[in-house]
Amino acid sequence: MKTLDLFDLSGKTALVTGCDTGLGMGMATALAEAGADVVGASIVEDYAAVKNAVEATGRKFTYHRVDISDRKALYDFINKVKAENKKIDILVNNAGIIMRKSAVAGLVRAFGNEWGSKGVCVNGIAPGYIATNNTQALREDPEKEVNPY
Repeated sequence: MKTLDLFDLSGKTALVTGCDTGLGMGMATALAEAGADVVGASIVEDYAAVKNAVEATGRKFTYHRVDISDRKALYDFINKVKAENKKIDILVNNAGIIMRKSAVAGLVRAFGNEWGSKGVCVNGIAPGYIATNNTQALREDPEKEVNPY
């Protein structure tokens, strides 16, 4: 078996929140390159770049504009995705804003504890500040700039 076969996601569907730029777009594209169809969600109206990147791999891309901080909008989105897709195999919870809280780490630990016994592997990636549009204002503010070195 080739190493790349271990990462073959053919026939899988991935849901990526915050898919329009930066890390989310990179993850959506990488999942598509591995063979997954992508359901993208973000608050922005312009999603052409991620759509083009995913579809350039030959995979299907479906986009939903949603503000996941709005509980009603989130539940409407979940119901719509469930109605449109047989199942979601991969969830990349990437949407977010910069706040110095441990909410994501706590969520990953809680899901790992709850779902691990059911055979679900829960992972979290905490890359720190990366030069994306989401961190631009922080990086340009000399009082708040984070020196990565």
